[in-house]
Amino acid sequence: MTCLLLLVLVAALATAFNLRFSYEMKQQFYVRAELFARTFSDQIQFRLVQNTADSDALAENLDHFVEDRVRGEVIYAQVVLDGRIVAEQRSYVVEQAQLEFAPLKLSLALSQHTLPSGAPYLDVRRALVNGPQLVAPDSYVRLGFSLLSLQHEILSQVLQTSAWSLGGALLSLLLLVGAFRYWYVPPSAAVARATVPAYEQREGRSAVTDNGYVRLKLGDLSVDDRAKSVRIKGEEVPMSPREYALLKLFISHPGRIFSNEEIVKHVWSDDQFAIPQDVKKYVYLLRKKLEGDPKNPTRLLTVRGFGYKLVNGASLTGFDSS
Repeated sequence: MTCLLLLVLVAALATAFNLRFSYEMKQQFYVRAELFARTFSDQIQFRLVQNTADSDALAENLDHFVEDRVRGEVIYAQVVLDGRIVAEQRSYVVEQAQLEFAPLKLSLALSQHTLPSGAPYLDVRRALVNGPQLVAPDSYVRLGFSLLSLQHEILSQVLQTSAWSLGGALLSLLLLVGAFRYWYVPPSAAVARATVPAYEQREGRSAVTDNGYVRLKLGDLSVDDRAKSVRIKGEEVPMSPREYALLKLFISHPGRIFSNEEIVKHVWSDDQFAIPQDVKKYVYLLRKKLEGDPKNPTRLLTVRGFGYKLVNGASLTGFDSS
């Protein structure tokens, strides 16, 4: 009965934690989407003011700007002026989605939808300002954010929490059983246990040596985190601190694809003004030091529409993109 109550309590606590975590993760994602949409609308507003006289230059400027924003979690971007869609860019996953004009009732509108493929996404529309205080309901920017990464992160956390909860419950049960059985050990056995030399009691324990530093290796590329050094085929390659941090992120997870937003979060955590263009620049600098031919990389690869990954160049296959 006690065991059953313990399992029920652990399951209830794990469920409550998972619900709270899911809610907070969703709210954080919505806040980031709103901030991105606000920045995007401000930048569009600035371009409208700067190019009011030349409509052709304005159209070209908006097309290039909107096209550059569709990457990572942003699956489409749209600019609507006076009820007309003047600039739009979509990723391949939303080519068939319906993004017709719809007037805004508020300055900001968020709604969650599902693509024909079943993938969820968040639609964010933010009005463009017409004059000092007026919001034009027929002029706005529109952005779509894929919710797949958010769902995967929540699912991963739920599974991890459930596993830890189950493991903790089983460990608690084992400790209870062990403590219960200990009290029934014969006195003679307890005395014999007390006389065992200390070094025999420690027999078989492993010790952490290396003081928490790690040495990572992928093919002929190695990173020594203690010395903050990078070597290719035994020869040291000089790295700036930012290049080293970027390489360490990739080599710590070989083969994993990192989006621009993930890289900014890990490598530029101390810089709130970092943008995806910074990632592109440092990937270029890193390729110049790691690749024999930076224009045809075999180690640090671009996975179009998703991000970058580090692989062992010697085992490169036709499924890897450059």
